[in-house]
Amino acid sequence: MAEGTISEIRDAETASGVDVQNFFSWNQITIAQVDGTFAEYVHIKAATQSLKPGDRVCQGQAIAQSGDVGFCPTPHLHVEVHLREGRDADSVLFGFRGTQGAFHCEEGTWYAADGPEPAQSEMDFRMG
Repeated sequence: MAEGTISEIRDAETASGVDVQNFFSWNQITIAQVDGTFAEYVHIKAATQSLKPGDRVCQGQAIAQSGDVGFCPTPHLHVEVHLREGRDADSVLFGFRGTQGAFHCEEGTWYAADGPEPAQSEMDFRMG
């Protein structure tokens, strides 16, 4: 993702699992990117970052560990890019560069650092 400035950090939540009580208990880092968009990294593991709002971050810099915090059955990272800051802002299409080349994510597909993963069944998802 692009370089930018940390605009928001939530990292005190620890609850996880598919339970309605966890629906609004996520952790996230939001970065105001140099192109004017805002990238959100959600479900991060509690207390795994050492950043604060206003800190500059560079492309490729580690910012936190992925986790399973919030309404979440297994550890994973949820990434969104928005035109402006805020949960109601429109999201935009963005791409990643993996070891197999560039790709765009598609809803319902699993991804690893190097690109799309083979299809996983509902049982695989529950069992982790």
